[in-house]
Amino acid sequence: MIALDIQFINIGDTFNKRIGQLVLFGYYSGVYSKLTISLNRFIAVHHPTKYNKIFSINNTYISLIIFWILSAFMCIPFSFDTSCYFMLNDKIWAFAQTTFCDKISRFQDFFFGVISGALTITIDLLLLWRLLIKQYCIVTQKKRDFFSNPTLRLNLDIFYRTLASNICLIIMLICFYYISYLVEDNANFILLTTTIVWLSYHMVDGIFVGILNNDVRKHFYCIFTNKAQQTKSTILVKSTKICNKTIIL
Repeated sequence: MIALDIQFINIGDTFNKRIGQLVLFGYYSGVYSKLTISLNRFIAVHHPTKYNKIFSINNTYISLIIFWILSAFMCIPFSFDTSCYFMLNDKIWAFAQTTFCDKISRFQDFFFGVISGALTITIDLLLLWRLLIKQYCIVTQKKRDFFSNPTLRLNLDIFYRTLASNICLIIMLICFYYISYLVEDNANFILLTTTIVWLSYHMVDGIFVGILNNDVRKHFYCIFTNKAQQTKSTILVKSTKICNKTIIL
């Protein structure tokens, strides 16, 4: 990996730091949302009678507002232009190199991300464990038939995707806060273990959580199936017309 000498547009440090705060706001909001979605799944499966009450429309809106407010408050410490900020510095997203900012970033970024990811994994493991126990207690069929249960397959699919996403989050944070310091003498490796890893995590997270979602896959399958059917129909119509012309001749 070579850090190419690309001249970025000079947008000014102040605006660059505000962009950094906006990026952190989106990151914090996303972590809160993933934790809430995990709780949502757990309650939907194991407490379906309480689900509509706990996750009513009003409660959902209130939760979103609370998460946005918390995320905004978490960005406040990074608004000090001289002592603490987060910005793109020479192609690398980095926090200010001060003692205060180092402590704040480790608590609010590293520990927050690792703890939230671990909590999400724990909730999903409890969900899977309780679902398996419930199925084994209720279903008396053979084990191979047990795993054909559509509800279990769906929950396993969600669990695997969420687990992979949260593991990637933890790996990204470890690379950003620890491995990057081991290679600080090499600018290319710093770029790789900070910005590239950070961007790669968000790309992989979008693939695991979004594109590999069962409903999204079905939607894409329907689109490609319809296109294939339309193509076959068009070819069939053209072939019929050619045959008719041949018969007339």
